[in-house]
Amino acid sequence: MPESVQGGMPIKTVNPPQYDERRDVDSKDDSLTVFDVPKDEKKEKEPSFWSSAYNFLENHVIKPIKQVFGIEESEAVETLPVVETSPSIEETEEKPIEEPAKLEAENLTEEDKMRYSFDFELTLTDEQQRNLDKFKAKYKDNESRYKEVAAATGVAPELIAALHWRESEGDFDTYLHNGDPLGEYTENEPSGIYFEKWEDAAIDALKRQDINMLREYDERTFLKYAEDFNGWGYRDNGYTNPYLYAGTSYYESGKYDYDGHYNSEMIDSQLGVAVMLQALKEQE
Repeated sequence: MPESVQGGMPIKTVNPPQYDERRDVDSKDDSLTVFDVPKDEKKEKEPSFWSSAYNFLENHVIKPIKQVFGIEESEAVETLPVVETSPSIEETEEKPIEEPAKLEAENLTEEDKMRYSFDFELTLTDEQQRNLDKFKAKYKDNESRYKEVAAATGVAPELIAALHWRESEGDFDTYLHNGDPLGEYTENEPSGIYFEKWEDAAIDALKRQDINMLREYDERTFLKYAEDFNGWGYRDNGYTNPYLYAGTSYYESGKYDYDGHYNSEMIDSQLGVAVMLQALKEQE
């Protein structure tokens, strides 16, 4: 019967495994004593499924193959293929992130590039210059509100402020959509809208346009978005849009004095969006 060591003494093991049998050397009659295994000694765990499967393969598949081909144990170990491990995160060289290509082609046609430009000279009247100073101060005081709406829409805060000034000279008690009083149903287009908070109304107004046309790196897309916000009437009829260029060398006269009616002699005395965007950029 095989011997093992338990509790510092050689013993002989018998079934069942939870009991040991050893000779009680202290007893006078030199008889055998059967005792339980101490509680602090853990019972050997039964082999897991994977362990049993490995042993089966080792004994019934791998060893017979070795015997057929005459492979010794030492040779088998030496001929095992070396598995290359993937480099750790620390070992991997950090590659610079490439900036996405500037997709000007899908946002600005050649006609757009000629139409939407900042290569103008200012032709501001005294009144327009005073309004421009007021606009810059208004933006500075309310920049956080514009940035809140910008974060929710993806439209630049400077562009939001310029549109707000065009519609209502920055009045936060009006709809950004059309300058109608906030907290009432709108009468002008788009009609029938109701909001009580300016930020909520502004988000709705901005998301009604194609925000995907905007590119932060190309402010010409800001002007195209502004024209979409105001309407395509000027562009469709080949007119310079004062909504964009009033107060610049690009614009002399002509304005829709009401929906569908263009007055070629009427002069827009407001600030064009391009003028306000340029002023804020120079103020940075």
